[in-house]
Amino acid sequence: MISAIARLGITLVSVTALTACSSGGGGGGGGNGGGDGNPPPSRNAQTIVYSAGDGLSTNGVTELYSVDDDGNGRTMLSADTALDTTSIHDLAVSPDGLWVAYVSNIRSPGETDLYVSAINGGTPVRVSRTKPILGGRIQSFDWSPDSSQLVYAANVGHNRLPDMATNEVFVVDRDGSNDTKINGEIGNPAVVEVRNPQWSPDGRYILQEVAAFNSANGASNVANALNVHDTTVDGFSSVRVVTAFNTLRNVHWSPMSDRLSFSADFLSPSRYHVFTSEPFGTGITKVSDNGDFNSDSRWSPDGSTLAYLDHPSLPFPGDLVVSGASPGSPDTVLAFVTPDGKQVYDYAWSPDGSKIAFTADLDTPRVRELYVINADGTGNPVKISGPFIATGDVFDFAWSPNGNSIAYLADQDTDTFIDLYVSSANGGNNTSISMGLNGEEVTDFDWSDDSQRIAFSTGPEGRNPLSNKLYVSQPNGSGRREITPAMTSGPLIFEYN
Repeated sequence: MISAIARLGITLVSVTALTACSSGGGGGGGGNGGGDGNPPPSRNAQTIVYSAGDGLSTNGVTELYSVDDDGNGRTMLSADTALDTTSIHDLAVSPDGLWVAYVSNIRSPGETDLYVSAINGGTPVRVSRTKPILGGRIQSFDWSPDSSQLVYAANVGHNRLPDMATNEVFVVDRDGSNDTKINGEIGNPAVVEVRNPQWSPDGRYILQEVAAFNSANGASNVANALNVHDTTVDGFSSVRVVTAFNTLRNVHWSPMSDRLSFSADFLSPSRYHVFTSEPFGTGITKVSDNGDFNSDSRWSPDGSTLAYLDHPSLPFPGDLVVSGASPGSPDTVLAFVTPDGKQVYDYAWSPDGSKIAFTADLDTPRVRELYVINADGTGNPVKISGPFIATGDVFDFAWSPNGNSIAYLADQDTDTFIDLYVSSANGGNNTSISMGLNGEEVTDFDWSDDSQRIAFSTGPEGRNPLSNKLYVSQPNGSGRREITPAMTSGPLIFEYN
C-alpha cells in the first residue's frame, strides 16, 4: 500500500525468496518496540522493491532496487544512469510477483517512460511509446491479472493545442511488443481525454475514465464518464458505460468482475450517489439513497455488499453505511455519528469481510481514533488505537493479510510526531513499532504477505517530505532492523511483493 501521507522515496513489494532467512537481532534504538534480538519465527524471506538514491553506486540518482526483508540480496533493477535528474515516479509489482513496472525519466528530464524489470534483476525493457519531442508522459498504468500485459494512459502525440498533448490508452505486452492503442483518436483538436485505466479482476475488461476539456481555458476537468474496453475484441471496442452531469469518481470493479461501482451526479446535477452497473452500462442501480453526497464506496471481499460514506449535508460530516449491491437491498448504518457533529474519515474491510475498521472522532471531538465493528452491524465499535494525547490523530491504517492485526500511523504519544503502531483486531496488545529511533518520523508502511513482518520508512522529524531509511520489524516490535544503506535522496517509495 502507498500511504495517503507517504513522504518518502521507497516503494515496498513483497516477493517470497527461495532461501530461508533468520532476521533476528536488528537495528533500532531501545524503547518500546525497539530491536531486542529475540529470534523471529522460522520463515522464508520476502522481497521488498524500493526506489531511492543510495549515494553509493549511483551518486544519489534515484534508482530501483529489490532486497529481501532480512537485509540480504540487494539488487539494482533499473538502469544505472549518470543523469543527475533521473527519478522513479511510480512502481507496481506484477500479480505473479516476478516483475516490476515503473515510470522513470531516464531518457529525458521532460518526459517519462514505462519500464519493466525482472524482480531478480536483468536489463529493464522500455515498453511505452512516449516521444521526447512532445514531452510525452505516462499518466498511470495497471498490470493485467495474469502479469502478461500492461495497460497505460499517456500523452504520446495526439495534440489538443500546439503545446498540449492528450492522454490516450494503450495495451502492451510485458516485453514491449504489441503496443496497441485501445482508446483515442478523440477529435482534432481533442475534446476529451482518457485516463486511469484499470483491468477487471478476471482480465477481460479495461475501465477508462473520460474527462472533457474546458472550452474556456483548454484544461481537462475531473472525469465525468466511463468507458469499458473488451479485450476479447480486436481493435477499438470501448463502450460508454455512463455519463454524469458534472463529476464521476471512486470507480471500482467488483471482485467477481460482474459489476462496477462509482459515485456520480448521474440522476440530477450536484447530487452524488453510489451506483453499480454491469460492465457495459446495463443494469445501473442506485445503491445509496441518503443525503446529498454519498462517496468512497468499497466492495466487500466477496463482492456481495458495498460500504460507503453518507454525508447528509455538505461539507461533511459522514456516517459509515453498508448496503447490498442489488436493487432494494437494505442499508445497515455502522457508525451513525453525524447528529452529534462527528465524522467517519476513512474505513477498510477486513480480509474475510466480517469486520470493518474505521477512523472517527467518536469519543473525543476532532481526535481521529481507530475502531473496528462487525460488518453486519451487530455489537458496538471497539477502539483499536491506544490512549491518545489531546491533539493526536490516526493518519493511515491497514489490516494484516491474515486479519488478526491492524497497523496504523498516528501521533499517539507526541503531537505532530508520527509513529507506527500495531494492535490486535480485538483491541488488545497495542505496540509501538518505531519508538526509540532518535527523531525519525514514520512516513509509510506495508505488511508482508505472511503477516509476519512490517516494513516501514522514516525521515527526519518535522514532517520532512523525504524519507531516507527503511526498516523491517515483527508485528510485536521485536527483531527491528534497518535493511537499506543510507539514502541521499527521496522520496522513498517501497512495496512488498
